[in-house]
Parts: sequence; C-alpha cells; structure tokens
Amino acid sequence: MKCNGPAKGLKLSRNFTWHHPALYLLLFFNAIIYCIVAVCVRKAARMEIGLCERHFSLRRNKIIVSSLIGLAGIMGAVSGIRNDAGSIIVIGAFLALAALAYGLTIAQTVSVVKIDKEFVQLKGLNKDYLAALPEWRG
Repeated sequence: MKCNGPAKGLKLSRNFTWHHPALYLLLFFNAIIYCIVAVCVRKAARMEIGLCERHFSLRRNKIIVSSLIGLAGIMGAVSGIRNDAGSIIVIGAFLALAALAYGLTIAQTVSVVKIDKEFVQLKGLNKDYLAALPEWRG
C-alpha cells in the first residue's frame, strides 16, 4: 500500500477509529466530556495493511531506534534524579517524550480521513496502488 510492491504476506492488522473533527471543540469546555462523547460516537474499522519487505523492515527499525532513544531518555532522567541534576532530568524527559511522539508517528503507515457505515477513507496510500484498484462507482 505504501509503494505498490508485493507484500508477500507481510501485513499489519489495525483497528482504526474516527469521529467528526468538530468534537475537538469540546476540549475547550471539559476534557472528560470530550472523552465520553468521542468514545460514544466514534466509528471503528478493522483492516489489514499489506507492506513490502522494505517498508516493513524500515518501519520496524525506526520503531526500535525510537524505543532505544526513549529508553535512554528515561535512564537519563532517572540518573538526573539520583544525582540531583535538574537539567539532566529535563533533557532526559524531553528526549523520552520526543522519542515517543516520533515512534507513534513512524508506526502509523496510513491514516483515516473518515469512516462511515460502509466505507473507510484512508490517506498515505501510493498512487500506483490506488490506480491498480478497480474504478469505484459510488
């Protein structure tokens, strides 16, 4: 799906959820209310995403590197706490959070645009892959 190369059985099984973006306005009032409403009205879909060997291993390696950097950040923050070094604590915590954000971004191969009763709209798909699909007459 990312490069139109053969997946050779390499698939990621994913659960996608979506709700209307206007619900984010509830965060201005109360985060708990937003969470409750978002869980109640969200749409969900389960899909398998085929990846070629290159994209599969590239994704895996980036997640491993991100995890190691995050672990190093946590160890740095703990070391800073033990040695009473405030700047090391801040740097370690920032490094751990940055690695977490990067890892979550890298792990996402495709993303959901919209889910309704019948269809799931995705973005991040290769144009050649989409061109090989039959024409949609919806």
